[in-house]
Amino acid sequence: MKIAGVVLAAGASRRMGVNKLLLPVAGVPMVRRTVERVVAAGCEPVVVVTGHQAPQVRAAVLDVALEASAPLVQVVRFAESPDPTGPTSASLHAGLAAVPDDADAVLVMLADMVHVTLPMLRALFESAQ
Repeated sequence: MKIAGVVLAAGASRRMGVNKLLLPVAGVPMVRRTVERVVAAGCEPVVVVTGHQAPQVRAAVLDVALEASAPLVQVVRFAESPDPTGPTSASLHAGLAAVPDDADAVLVMLADMVHVTLPMLRALFESAQ
């Protein structure tokens, strides 16, 4: 089963006053932790939807690719939300549009879901088969 991942990372974090996705959690930017988990779970490709502070979010995610093996660079893709300050559905539609047609399923995660563990994702995938 080919499962693609979509990580929604476009929001402005208005209530926080700073982009929470770039804040460190255990020394790692929040968005990076989530992308690492989705990649480690076996999703391919992983589409990261950016918007607010897109260059900084991309840099945090690309560090994942640069520190890991070269094939990871080929797994992570980016899509741009047409309205990062609007409803989450705009980002979701942008992410889903970037998923290849041959994907059997799509895992959608918010980039701030850092407490979702690899065993949780694997259990989810097993139940879907």
